[in-house]
Amino acid sequence: KGAHGMVYVFVHGHDFKAAIADFYRLTGPQPVVPRFALGNWWSRYHPYSAGEYTGLLDTFADHHVPLAVAVLDMDWHLVDLPADQGPGWTGFTWNRDLFPDPSDSLATCTPGASP
Repeated sequence: KGAHGMVYVFVHGHDFKAAIADFYRLTGPQPVVPRFALGNWWSRYHPYSAGEYTGLLDTFADHHVPLAVAVLDMDWHLVDLPADQGPGWTGFTWNRDLFPDPSDSLATCTPGASP
């Protein structure tokens, strides 16, 4: 009773490459996470200012800690809804009190990138 599914069994002895090739022939190629996603990440819910965040990234560099992803959490943008209408996590308007020059901040945080 109930739903019946299909079961596929790949038998290739020790020829693992052939087993994977047959699996891909059945399912198609599998997506792979980008290489940077496998590195060190930094994320902290904290109202960083531009200077604090740049200082944090400099600290990682000074201690030779590679950092693949730096997540700037929610306080970089304004919360512009009245409290009775919800938490206000909307929009993409920079909080200029914390980040007076967002383009400069992004360029500083991303070596070689341009905003």
